[in-house]
Amino acid sequence: MTADDPISVLTNQSDASFSLFDNFSTRKGEMSEAISEVISYLAESAPDWQYHKAMETITAVQGQFSNLSWKNVLLVALQCPQATHIKHQDAWERDGVVGQPGASAIWIWEPVYGTACPKCGNTPDYHSKPHVSCTYHRTGTPRHWPTDVVGTTPAPYYDISQVLSVDDDSSVSSSPLQNIGGNALETISELAIADDGYQLNRVDEWELDGSQGRLRQSPMTLKPIIDVTSSGQPQEALSAVKYHLLAEFSTSGADYGYTERDEILATWIVYCIGSHIGYHDSHFAPKIGAVPTIGNSPETVKEALQTISTTAESHINRLKQHARRRRREFCG
Repeated sequence: MTADDPISVLTNQSDASFSLFDNFSTRKGEMSEAISEVISYLAESAPDWQYHKAMETITAVQGQFSNLSWKNVLLVALQCPQATHIKHQDAWERDGVVGQPGASAIWIWEPVYGTACPKCGNTPDYHSKPHVSCTYHRTGTPRHWPTDVVGTTPAPYYDISQVLSVDDDSSVSSSPLQNIGGNALETISELAIADDGYQLNRVDEWELDGSQGRLRQSPMTLKPIIDVTSSGQPQEALSAVKYHLLAEFSTSGADYGYTERDEILATWIVYCIGSHIGYHDSHFAPKIGAVPTIGNSPETVKEALQTISTTAESHINRLKQHARRRRREFCG
């Protein structure tokens, strides 16, 4: 790989000022190409050290921006992996803030909203094309169609580190999970686990034979029981999160039990959630020499990234809800 290879930049973040797209005249094509390069790299390079560092970067950025799509996460990771709070250029300017001299925009895909067919999601103009098979226009009136996402367009964003000093940082909202203690996180996780009808069981460390946790099926209810140790440490709390994810994977299939791929995805999802909370240096990062792969083809990699993105976002939002409800007790 050359020094200009975006994958090299992703796995070696020494140049914090790097911006992949500032000099590109056709951003749409270049952005799509950059995403494809990352996907191909992850599919072809596993399971070596560079792959491991790339996935650490991607999942850490996903944790920092849990509401971004996996494609936008890749774009942020390629351009500004140290970003913590990004906003559109116009939003910063409305706040009276301008970019630092020489700051490079972070280009991501932004949704475009417009009138859309409630059945197929196309705009009225596109809906009328001969090859479009949707016939909703015969019974529905376009002027009554709802507003929805009808496409995406490149948009310039800046991280808070790239703008001049912000007098009022109230727009930078902190998560109720940020730097939360291990005991609090485990209790909040237990509430989410109970929501799904599962049981969190705290056991002595010797009962797990050195493992992080254990998932077993109740002989009475046939529901998963999650065994974890409980010492108030973040890693024990994240164990509960990981085995909750595995319980979800186990009960979603035809047969009870999770696969090796499920465990690989759960590992990266928990690393992502740990990054969101501030514990991304936990032992949940897959170790060098035993790096789990997420796929050996572009399609399987895309599917895995999508799963990591949507599952992490859903789980983080659920944990946030429980944290808000119990903020007085566990979040100060």
